[in-house]
Amino acid sequence: MATTIHFSHLDFSGTFDVARVGKNEVRLDNVPFLLLDFIGYRDIIEVDENPDSSLTFVRLSQRSGWQTHNFVLSHQQANDPLFLEVCRRAEAAGAHWERIFGGLVFVCVPPGSSFDPASEFASLFGKSAG
Repeated sequence: MATTIHFSHLDFSGTFDVARVGKNEVRLDNVPFLLLDFIGYRDIIEVDENPDSSLTFVRLSQRSGWQTHNFVLSHQQANDPLFLEVCRRAEAAGAHWERIFGGLVFVCVPPGSSFDPASEFASLFGKSAG
């Protein structure tokens, strides 16, 4: 469910896909790309609920352990069928991917996975991806 979360200590608010996992906890179900320095994909955060149904971040409750890799693709690469092939391989390995702003790609790899998105992109596009 798309929900606005306020990060008062950063003077920042954003809309995130979340799943409620406890009375005052939600799991982030998309990449918080502007906040990757302190929270990540599928992390669980404690929140306070506001009267307008938005949430206010309180603290990080539990790290997910997922590793987030990011890549900047050219317009040509982002529209190449090979890009979708890497995405299919990522999904088959249990990973999650998102593309924003046309060519900014995040690939989130679950704990214990041997999937290496950098190698996948390099094998299909050469060293120019990433």
